[in-house]
Amino acid sequence: MRRNTISATIHLLLLFLVTLTINSSCKKDSTVNIIGSYTRTQAYGTGTYLVKLTFSENDVMKWEPVDSIPGHSATILNYKVEGAIIHIYGDSDCGNEAYYNFTLSGEILTILVKTDECAPRQLALCGLWTQLQ
Repeated sequence: MRRNTISATIHLLLLFLVTLTINSSCKKDSTVNIIGSYTRTQAYGTGTYLVKLTFSENDVMKWEPVDSIPGHSATILNYKVEGAIIHIYGDSDCGNEAYYNFTLSGEILTILVKTDECAPRQLALCGLWTQLQ
């Protein structure tokens, strides 16, 4: 009887180890690839303007007006994707770090502020962006 119990315990332990190995090897990288360019129409003052947001492979993000926006020019800063969060740093216009939640569903990138003290940057980034092909 004791031998059967030990044998059953060993089999359960082996089954557990095999299951654990399979599960750990099937885990996917949780970082979503947002590299590319996105556009959206953005309201400023009394007008609406087309703007473009580009995430490069070298951790540089560029926000730039496609249409001429009075008093606005392109902004280049650094970013890092940490899970479902965009960590922004190196922004000479705002001077502080910021964190934004994001989701990418098909061609739609949704950006929402998590923490950012810079209201102009929040206005420029938050919303729905359509990926350019």
